[in-house]
Amino acid sequence: MKNYFYLAMAIGLSFIPALASAAPSLPMSFWGTATVNSSTNVPVGTVVRSYSATGELYDSTIVTAAGLYGTNNLDQANPAEDRLIFEGSGTITFKAIIPGYAGGAEVTAAETETYTAGISEVKNLTFTATADNVCNPSVVSHGTVGAYPGCVLTCSSGYYKSGNSCLSSGGGSSGSGASDTTAPTISNIVATPTSGTTATITWNTNESSLTWLNYGTSTAYGSQVKTTSYASSHSASLAGLTASTTYHYQVKSQDSSGNVGTAGDKTFTTLAAGQTSSSTSSSSTTTGSTGGSTTSTNPNVSQMTREQLIAFILQLIAAMQTSGTTGTTTGGTTGTGTGSTTGLSAIPATFTFQTNLRFGMEMIDVKYLQIILNSSADTKVALTGVGSSGYETTRFGNATLAAVKNFQLKYGITTSAGAGYGLVGPATRVKLNGLLGR
Repeated sequence: MKNYFYLAMAIGLSFIPALASAAPSLPMSFWGTATVNSSTNVPVGTVVRSYSATGELYDSTIVTAAGLYGTNNLDQANPAEDRLIFEGSGTITFKAIIPGYAGGAEVTAAETETYTAGISEVKNLTFTATADNVCNPSVVSHGTVGAYPGCVLTCSSGYYKSGNSCLSSGGGSSGSGASDTTAPTISNIVATPTSGTTATITWNTNESSLTWLNYGTSTAYGSQVKTTSYASSHSASLAGLTASTTYHYQVKSQDSSGNVGTAGDKTFTTLAAGQTSSSTSSSSTTTGSTGGSTTSTNPNVSQMTREQLIAFILQLIAAMQTSGTTGTTTGGTTGTGTGSTTGLSAIPATFTFQTNLRFGMEMIDVKYLQIILNSSADTKVALTGVGSSGYETTRFGNATLAAVKNFQLKYGITTSAGAGYGLVGPATRVKLNGLLGR
């Protein structure tokens, strides 16, 4: 076993210097505050993006707490609060789509950043308001446009102006139209246990509404999360839960006219004590052959990127460590290795994609994602080596990112300039689960 270890390390050390010049750099990542004209917090639901010097969209994240994007604690992060990742070169430009602002168009931040490989740091952003993009359009049916500088709000028939809001005239105030009586429609409900004591519930509504969630160990619930701000993308973070326990929850959303949409009862189970979502989903093994060696052909290491080579070395070491504990010796019985389980049948029948997946993540969901991508010739992660069919990994790297983009373009999920390009978000997960028949 030691000989195999030294061989693996020798392979790695000999190829890493040679490949370094052609290999991709380590990514940068950012988190921090997000404001308009340095004085107004961007609202929940704002999409913050990073672009390369050539205008290529690299990553996006959704604001779940007014005035903040991303997080400094990835272990406890809601998937929608991951840091803003950038990998490339030159100048980084930050842009945002802010609900109720600029008519849904992107607004550019005053700040830029010069690319530095592997740096993670706070980057406070302010998006500049101009006379041309503030509150455009300014006529809304109901809800809050926002207290942006220079905003002039005009309410539709049936609503009256109150500060920066248009309120229904059904309560007796001035206005000539009919009041809003339609409750918000709730969709894309996803529950993500993040540890033994925490979980995150996300969902979307077809109109701006309050984030509202009832939860507890029975259908009586007993606990509640409810915000005072309106958004169409919702996230409720739960804490103080009990490990290895099944919880019931009910999603509700209330619009500014008082209409309440309610979803049916759902459940999730917290992780075991001491576990986190990353630690419980980072390993996977497949069956090897008898006699102490796997049946698959070793990939061509000379064609690997630096990232693929490192992953391959780690796989070799993990396989040798496992074989030492499962009795795989010369002439022995079946052991463990990589590369012998291929195809969609390798994905558990009970598995569905429920977590947003993005560049830099490492979890078992990524391996199942790669298996699906490798099932089609025009979305393959790699033709040979790490990431290819039978050699899928739990790491979301450059090759996986490129394959996801091809997958999204193939099925018309988004465009190369659209939101979520390269991110496995709700729309992409629906298609993946559909291909699994789930």
